[in-house]
Amino acid sequence: MLEEILKIVSKKGSNSLQDIAKKLDISKDLLLQMIEDLERLGYLKLIEGECSAKCEKCSYINSCVTTSYNKIWSLTEKGFKLAEKS
Repeated sequence: MLEEILKIVSKKGSNSLQDIAKKLDISKDLLLQMIEDLERLGYLKLIEGECSAKCEKCSYINSCVTTSYNKIWSLTEKGFKLAEKS
C-alpha cells in the first residue's frame, strides 16, 4: 500500500490526505501514519512553510501531499524511482 501512495502522489497535481485516503479506502489517520513512515524511509520529504493554495505556480505541483495541518510532503528522488517502478 505504501507504493500505491507514492504512485498517487507522483501523478500531476497536489493531493489532499482526504482524497488519497478515499482512493485507498482507509482513514486519514492511517494514511498520515503511512506518509510519516514514507518520510522516515526517505521516499517523501516534509517541505517547510505553508501552502498558499496556488498550486499552478508551485514548484512541487507534480509531487505533493497537503494536509489540513499545513504540512506539505513532496516525493524525493528515491520516491519518484519507486513510483515509476511500481
